[in-house]
Amino acid sequence: MYSSALIHTMEFVCKRGAEMELIERLTEQLGIHQTQAQGGAGLLFKLAKDKLDTEDFMQMSEFIPSVAYLVDAAPKSGTRELVMGDLGGLVGGFSKLGMESDMVGKFVGVIITASPHESRDEIKGLIFKMLT
Repeated sequence: MYSSALIHTMEFVCKRGAEMELIERLTEQLGIHQTQAQGGAGLLFKLAKDKLDTEDFMQMSEFIPSVAYLVDAAPKSGTRELVMGDLGGLVGGFSKLGMESDMVGKFVGVIITASPHESRDEIKGLIFKMLT
């Protein structure tokens, strides 16, 4: 029988692996730096956390295991987090990372295609809900 510490460590490694896979896809497909990929994904997932109800956000976290880690990667403004909750805050965060507003849609496309095939429709629905 495995100890709870070992199980927790194995879960952490799997989630970090999923995060790195998504970050690698973003950097390769969009031609951006790793910090931009982490920050941009973090901003999108932070918006999801702020806008979706708890159940929907938990569902997104199940489909994309790295969501919680990437929320922490969202850029901060001074000592506070960037004001989120709308697309203006999202675009402002992308600008802070040195990216244009059109990158938001490109990130969404990569995140959807990086999701497990059987959950893509649910992810699309949750992202649509988050952005409206």
